[in-house]
Amino acid sequence: LCTIILDEFRTLLHQIQNTEALIKKYLSLISEQKRSLISPEMCNIEKPFPAIYQKYNEVLLSRNAIDYDDILFFAYLILLENLRVVELYNIIYPHIIINESHYLNYPQYCAIQALCGHDFNNIMMVGDENQSIPAFNGSSSKYMSEFFIRDFNPTIYNLDYNYRSAKQIIQFSNSLTGNLDDISKYFYNGELSINSYENELAEALSVRHKIESLVGKCHDDIECPLDYNDFAVIARNKYSFSHIEKEFNAEKIPFFYKRTQSGILFETDFMEAFELILRLILNPNDLFHRQKLCQLTFQNFSANADYKDIQSSIEQMLRQTKFAWLNSALPHISATDNFNFDHALNALNNNMPSDLSDDVRYFLVNDIEEWRKHWNIYKKLITSEKRTLKSFRIAISLGRTQEINEITGVTLLTAHTLNGSEFEVIFVIGLTEGTFPDYRAIKNDDDDFSLSLEKINMNLAVTSAKRLCYLSYPKIKKMPWGEDKIQNPSRFISCQNDGA
Repeated sequence: LCTIILDEFRTLLHQIQNTEALIKKYLSLISEQKRSLISPEMCNIEKPFPAIYQKYNEVLLSRNAIDYDDILFFAYLILLENLRVVELYNIIYPHIIINESHYLNYPQYCAIQALCGHDFNNIMMVGDENQSIPAFNGSSSKYMSEFFIRDFNPTIYNLDYNYRSAKQIIQFSNSLTGNLDDISKYFYNGELSINSYENELAEALSVRHKIESLVGKCHDDIECPLDYNDFAVIARNKYSFSHIEKEFNAEKIPFFYKRTQSGILFETDFMEAFELILRLILNPNDLFHRQKLCQLTFQNFSANADYKDIQSSIEQMLRQTKFAWLNSALPHISATDNFNFDHALNALNNNMPSDLSDDVRYFLVNDIEEWRKHWNIYKKLITSEKRTLKSFRIAISLGRTQEINEITGVTLLTAHTLNGSEFEVIFVIGLTEGTFPDYRAIKNDDDDFSLSLEKINMNLAVTSAKRLCYLSYPKIKKMPWGEDKIQNPSRFISCQNDGA
């Protein structure tokens, strides 16, 4: 939709060079204006931007559509201009609580003000300034700690004594983030240790032994006997769990993966591109995923391009890029015929570039193997004569190709599936450079934002532990092709005392 809209006001820019860069600039400006609750009529940016902003909104309206920023913009206008709507909501909801208030941004706070009107004061905000991430969508803790106090004159309750987290965990968090959280306000001492092991198997054995030594017992800092549901193992990516799985299965320790969605998540841009290719083979008119593939491969995108022979078009698109080797799988993939995905995966394995770094190669081999796991489960569900690309993709989307686990026992989760989870005991494994932080963040070392997000993920992983937290890394990692590779401890723990 965005592309269609852009095409309709592209004529306004036809005399300007580097149009694509300018369009991206204007889209960003439109978003900024909407987040500031500024309409085209009130916009004071120099021409031709106001006309472009106005045309953008008109095309959206003509298609009965809104964009993401409009959700708050129009909600705010409805509340601001229709006092009876505000009165109705005040009657239906006599109390308002805003959780995670340190993440509020300007339009959200304005919408809250409009919802409360002039007389409604039954509102409470809960938040922690230390958890604020200013780069997140314009959020700032000032809307909670300054503006809310100024506008609503609330009673302030400082929850100084903390019974949720332990001193040693917060002390590590402070050293990681630079926060000055007073650990004397935390009731429990807790435990945090950093350990190194000879290899991933030794690391997995240690996790297993520690769980076995704690389960069913009490701890000085934990009120009730621990059961398996009180434990979690966190890794930066899903491929770090292979030895953990084997050890837990061998000793019949119950465990499950926390997943947020069906489908497959990949660790390399190569397999992201390959998935987009499969989507386009199934639906050549899929403008959205075609544009994503163009962005990934740095190719020019045209909504009006002829894609009748989709495989030839994809082959041409990839030919002069680092993704060209993916073309080796195309002869084995068809949208209409019965197909054997093993042939496509074998082609990928056999034509993999030889100049990849060990980090990229490690994740790429595992990404391809992840495809194979889903395909092998699919083959058990569907007879050979009925196997098609379409039914395979549908099975993946419905989660039918996921390995089924009972949702009980030790939780295995990646840094991206934490989502506010908390456990009495946490193990964070695989803390090596290139794994956590991720190799892509290290490769772009000048990109402070990528590394800061990795640090936030690390802090969230550690502070998911209420009482006990065990951080570890292997000194040697066995690569999928059999080579042993020496590992360096993560920068997030290398400055700490090694407890090994």
